[in-house]
Amino acid sequence: MSYKFLDIYFRVSTQEQKKEGNSLEVQKDLGVKVAKKLGLEPRFHNEGARSSTIQFRQVLENLKYDIRSGLVKNLWVSDRSRLFRDETDSVLFRRNYLEKFNVSFYEGETGNLCNFDSLEEKLTYDIVSKLQQYENEKRSHKSKQGKRHLLKQGVKNRHFGGT
Repeated sequence: MSYKFLDIYFRVSTQEQKKEGNSLEVQKDLGVKVAKKLGLEPRFHNEGARSSTIQFRQVLENLKYDIRSGLVKNLWVSDRSRLFRDETDSVLFRRNYLEKFNVSFYEGETGNLCNFDSLEEKLTYDIVSKLQQYENEKRSHKSKQGKRHLLKQGVKNRHFGGT
């Protein structure tokens, strides 16, 4: 039953990204292409504009529930950062959901399957998660520096993101 679906999770980080671009549609379209390639029916989980680090994400919580219930057996994201940008959250999700409930995890434009039976692939998954956390923290730090600089210059704060 659930083996015939590819569950596609997608989101952007800010309302500004949702309004400006077509990133949600791009992610959705990529997921549909991967589903076709795998011979699966796409099933969508659109989180819309939600930060991965500071906001509660109901769609992700529903997805976790569906995994625990056995309704999700194939999951795709365009980029792992769509799920988490925190290493701990990412590793716990891998262990407590993907591995525990035997969910096939695909990512990227070509739908690369992560083989969690391989110690090397688990390590790679964890390293990439750590790098994404680092990049997110670095981006946040630069954003805060820029905002502090503007405040010192007397320029009104222009808040465009979640930092």
